[in-house]
Amino acid sequence: MGITTAEPPPHVSAYENWLKQGRQASMEYLATERARTCRRDPRLILPECRSILILAARYPDPKIAKPDEKAGPTGRVAAYAWGGIIISFFHRDYRRW
Repeated sequence: MGITTAEPPPHVSAYENWLKQGRQASMEYLATERARTCRRDPRLILPECRSILILAARYPDPKIAKPDEKAGPTGRVAAYAWGGIIISFFHRDYRRW
C-alpha cells in the first residue's frame, strides 16, 4: 500500500518508453491518447483529487498450484484470473480501513 499526491508524476517518461517498446502487448487501451494524458496528470480524471491510494496484490505462483482433478478438461489460466483474488485480498486485508 502507498499514498502519493495527485500531481503529475516525475516518471512519465518511463511509462512512455514502456509503451514504445510494445510492453502493453494486447492491452491497447494503455496506449490511447486519453490514457497517456491521464498518466501525465491524474488530476484530469478527478480535478478535486489531492491524494492517490495505491494497493497491490501478489498473484499466486502458478508453479505451485494444484489442478482440480474433478474439474474435467483443463487449460492454462493466467494467475490474475484465478477467481476473486483481488476481491478476497481486499476484504481480508483492507476491510478494517
